[in-house]
Amino acid sequence: MPARRPERTPAWVGSLAHHSAAVRARLCRAFTPPERLLRLAGPAIGVLVGLVLVRRVLGGGLPEGDDVPYHVAKNAFAFTEIFARGHLNGWAPTFSMGSEQFLLYGPGAAMVASLFRVVSLGAVDHRTLVGWVGSLGYVATAPAAYFLGRGVRLGRTGASVAGLAALCVSVPFGTGPAGTFDLGLVPHQLAVPLVLIALGALVRLLESPDRRWVTLAAWSAMAVTVTHLTSALVTAAAFGVLLIGRAVVPSAPGADPDRAGAGVGRVVPAGPRRVLAPASVRGGSYPWPRTPGRDRRPPPGTPRRSARRSFRSSPPGCGPPRR
Repeated sequence: MPARRPERTPAWVGSLAHHSAAVRARLCRAFTPPERLLRLAGPAIGVLVGLVLVRRVLGGGLPEGDDVPYHVAKNAFAFTEIFARGHLNGWAPTFSMGSEQFLLYGPGAAMVASLFRVVSLGAVDHRTLVGWVGSLGYVATAPAAYFLGRGVRLGRTGASVAGLAALCVSVPFGTGPAGTFDLGLVPHQLAVPLVLIALGALVRLLESPDRRWVTLAAWSAMAVTVTHLTSALVTAAAFGVLLIGRAVVPSAPGADPDRAGAGVGRVVPAGPRRVLAPASVRGGSYPWPRTPGRDRRPPPGTPRRSARRSFRSSPPGCGPPRR
């Protein structure tokens, strides 16, 4: 018997599949948020939650706290008698026989309150400004914790959860709602996001000695020291712990660097993020076979859309695509 010829697929079936794939690709492009919005989603959610929690403090008036009257008098005297005369410190006769103005706390919180006073053209009184400074330190804790989480290679979801969890930390003699709005430790809370930013910049500085991370680490460390000296010592101790963890915990071969902070690989990244290294060294994969001298070029016949998607999802020479 003669062999049966294979049945051919009708042309309209292939055309329908082609058009459906094109429509699906257009819908994906239309409803996929840009990369920049995805990066800002986690910090934005943390800031929104923080603003909701301190909304009553932002309304004005003297906030709760045992040390709040002291900060109000200190900021008022610093604004009119010290900063207005071009000085950074001076003698304050406000309490008892007088004392050095910034002997206990640095001038960081008073500078922020004075900046708010100048921006508002004097419309906001010093009592409300103390609450604003404490609220600023509390709300900024969430994006600062997100920044540190991304520095230790947490994913976007993990860093966002860490930022929200940072808002739940409440220490009676330190930071959080209990320390800020019960005892009135406003400089403590203002130093918290600065500490997290300094640690995040130092961690990034270990993996890539870039000028921007050097600048950010220097400025944030200086801001912590000016605001609350004890927090500067805590920053140095925490950075030492990170260095010990980086030296003790080995990196898992072929681990995804974006998941390393979640316990899959190392605690602190031990190598640069963007290194043009062979795939065998980085333990990564590429969307097509590598050819010497043409590592970033797709083979002939690859659709432009597919090549663009591959380049967007995988940094140059960094192995598996980022999430």
